[in-house]
Amino acid sequence: MARRQRRGIVSPRKNNKTSPSLISISDVLRAGRRMSTEEQGVARYLLPGLDTHLASIPAGAQGGDFYGMVYLQQGRTAVFVGDISGHDFSSSIVAAQVIEYIDNNQEALAFPHLFLHEMSNALYDTLNSVGRFFTAALCVADVERNTLTYASAGHPPSLMYSSEHKRIISVGGKSLPVGFEPDTAYQVYQRDFLPGDTLLIYTDGISSARSADKDEFGMQRLAAHVLAHGRSPRTMIPDLIHIINEFCAGAPGVDDITAICLSRG
Repeated sequence: MARRQRRGIVSPRKNNKTSPSLISISDVLRAGRRMSTEEQGVARYLLPGLDTHLASIPAGAQGGDFYGMVYLQQGRTAVFVGDISGHDFSSSIVAAQVIEYIDNNQEALAFPHLFLHEMSNALYDTLNSVGRFFTAALCVADVERNTLTYASAGHPPSLMYSSEHKRIISVGGKSLPVGFEPDTAYQVYQRDFLPGDTLLIYTDGISSARSADKDEFGMQRLAAHVLAHGRSPRTMIPDLIHIINEFCAGAPGVDDITAICLSRG
């Protein structure tokens, strides 16, 4: 059987000959789009009408965060971020299985809430057998229609800077993580995503980060950071990592940190 041509997936995983789709970026960056690495391990990807900055920092040798981007053609880019429960080897195995599922069903990403529903059904037995679940956020940025379509499975709400209103908008709502219950339905959110707007998607290693005094970083600090950097997305993630590192200095434990900043050109 002929191998289906991939439309391009971006992942933080290192080169692995048994699963090349986990690190393939050539299709995503085709036709003049380019990738560059910036300071503090923040990568930058330029897609049609979309400037993306991202960083993913595991807390230990076995991280549970995962992310990716798929260019769906016609000005649409799907972006996903997830967080597997636990920080052991089995969490990394589950993350690889989730990435494989996403890679094998890229066309379905165009409908985020339906994709999460089908993925929940497909992976429920596997997750239940190892006592794992994961949160996920999936969005499709459509730069031709100036829209953002978004669905979440138990993931922290994303934060969007509106260039028109000069304020922060919370995107997403409460829902169950994938693996909690079978046949879970997810809600879809759609809103304007105009030139100058910026969206931050992240894992709870950021919002739930704790200081040595057990103070939580929290949504108020995070929203203030997004508001301050909404017009300068290039500095949003490196400055956020710096702030989180300072905030958590001396704290006994840390979590994986992943953040993706999408900015409309």
